[in-house]
Amino acid sequence: MSGIITKEIAEQFLTDIDSVLPSRKDAADLKNFTSLTDDAAEPLSRIKDNLDLSGLTEISVEAATSLSDHKGNPSDSGFSKFKRGLYLDGLTKISSEVAASLSKHKGESLWLQGLTEISEEVAESLSEYEGSLILAGLDKLSEGVATSLAKNQGTDLDLSGLTELSEEAAISLAKHQGTSLDLSGLTEISDTVAESLSKHQGNLALNGLTSLTDFAAVSLSKVQSLNVEGINLTSLSDAAAKSLDRSDVYTAKDALARKKVIDEWNKQQSLEKKKIIDEWNKQPNGGCLSLIVIGLTASFLLGRAITALVN
Repeated sequence: MSGIITKEIAEQFLTDIDSVLPSRKDAADLKNFTSLTDDAAEPLSRIKDNLDLSGLTEISVEAATSLSDHKGNPSDSGFSKFKRGLYLDGLTKISSEVAASLSKHKGESLWLQGLTEISEEVAESLSEYEGSLILAGLDKLSEGVATSLAKNQGTDLDLSGLTELSEEAAISLAKHQGTSLDLSGLTEISDTVAESLSKHQGNLALNGLTSLTDFAAVSLSKVQSLNVEGINLTSLSDAAAKSLDRSDVYTAKDALARKKVIDEWNKQQSLEKKKIIDEWNKQPNGGCLSLIVIGLTASFLLGRAITALVN
C-alpha cells in the first residue's frame, strides 16, 4: 500500500498498537507508507524499538529533525549495526539540511541504503553521526566524498555496496576514525589499495575478496582487526597464509565455524519448538499460557547465549 502517515496514525500506532494489529495490520506496518506529515514525526520518534520508515520516498527538514530524537531501547545484539535504528532506505536522495538533521539521530544506527550517490556536502553532514551509518547503496565514491565520510567517528561505516575503490578514495577511507569500516562489496583490490587500507586503525571488513596477492596479504595483515571471510588460507601462498593466520583475522575457516554454530542453534530451536508443541497438545487449555511463556523464555535465553558465543 501507499499513503501518508498522519499524526493520528502515528499516535495510534504509538499508544495502542495492539488494537491496530488485528484489524489494520497493513496500517501498523509503517514501512508501507510513502510519506508522512511533519507533525507525525514527533510521536514516531518516541517509539521504543527500531523505527522502520523505509517506504518513505521523501522527507522534510522538519520531519527529519523530529525523527532525530528517536533512540529506541539499547539492544543486546553483538552486531552493532543491527541495534535500535532508524530505517529510511526508501530515500534515494537527501539534501545537506536533511542530512544534518538526521546526523543528530539519538539511536544506534541510521539506515540510508537507498542512496546510490551523495554530494560532498551530504557526506560531510552525515559524517557527524555517532552511531552505525549504513550507506550500503553507494556504488561509487569520489575522493571528496570519501574524505568527508572518513571523518565519521561512529560505531560502523557500512559502504559494502562499493564494487570498486580508487587509490585516492582508499587513502581517504584509511583515515576513517570510527570503530569499523565495511567494504565487503569489493571482490578484488590492487596492491596499492591494499597498502592504503592497511593504515586503517579499526576493524576492516573485506568479505567480498576471494583471493589476494602476497603483497596485498602482507599489507592487510597490518590491520588491527580484519574480516576476509571469503579468503581460504589454503588457496594462498605459504607466506601470505602465514601473515593472515592470526586470531584477529576472520577468514573462511572462521566463517564456516560460525555457520556450524548457527546451524546448531537453529536445530536446537526447532527441537525446542517441537517439544513445546508436543507438551501443549498434552495439556488442557489452562496450561497453554504457561507453556508459551516457558517456550519464549527458553528461546530468548538461547538467543542470548548464541549471540555471546558467535561474537
